[in-house]
Amino acid sequence: MAGRHPAAAPRVLQVGEDPRRVLRLIVRAVIHDGEEIGIVAVAQDVTDLIHAVEVRDRFLSTVGHEFRTPLTVILGHADIALMREDGDHDRWTAVERSAERLLRLVERLIAAGHSSLDVESRSGVAHVGAVVKHAVREVTARAEERGIQIVVETLPDLSAQIAVRDLFSIVEELVRNAVEFTPAGGPAVVVSARADGRDAVVSVVDRGVGMSAGERLQAFDRFYRTPDARDHAVPGTGIGLSIAASLAEAYGGSVTLDAGDPDGTVATLRVPVQ
Repeated sequence: MAGRHPAAAPRVLQVGEDPRRVLRLIVRAVIHDGEEIGIVAVAQDVTDLIHAVEVRDRFLSTVGHEFRTPLTVILGHADIALMREDGDHDRWTAVERSAERLLRLVERLIAAGHSSLDVESRSGVAHVGAVVKHAVREVTARAEERGIQIVVETLPDLSAQIAVRDLFSIVEELVRNAVEFTPAGGPAVVVSARADGRDAVVSVVDRGVGMSAGERLQAFDRFYRTPDARDHAVPGTGIGLSIAASLAEAYGGSVTLDAGDPDGTVATLRVPVQ
């Protein structure tokens, strides 16, 4: 009786020079009575898909850089206004916070247009507790709008080998997601940190709608949005978790998602300690 062995990992091949075609190739051995009697090769032309991805990535990078310059100018003027004793500090603080959040979104768009992240120029040491508190404060206003409490448990004195801005971006993304995917007026989001061997571990636990195993697996794909997020118009671009995971991996860490007990989601960040 003939059978087939599992297929080898798909390969992407370029064929020709002008015009170039891109093929996705899968090769599988055919086995009969324990002997290999042949192979099956299936090639799929993905040229149009590859071209569309390249166009999208160039667009994201271009738009991101175009927005970054005026936002930097706005932040500069906001800083100057906040230094004046006779200025409207509350209003300028709101401008500065909004511009900073928009700039972080722009930087995410730029990062989404690249296949990898370069963090060599941003390496550093971050005090985990202070960054976690800062990230929670950034999301508190949104949590209050939705009637959700964020509970910060005891934060040990830990220093991690990661730039402050990158640790902040990761934690803020995880906390914001937890708030957005918890029903309005629902259970509190719990944020905590601990040491685990040579890692600093930050956990964000919600009792929200939760995710299926398949959704958790796809959550780190760029621009992926769960059906629930689309159906309920949950704010987001679908790139935050992808970039958070890429940032953590660039520093030798990781971001994982697990099912909550009994419901919700547990997001866990691991980064090496100093």
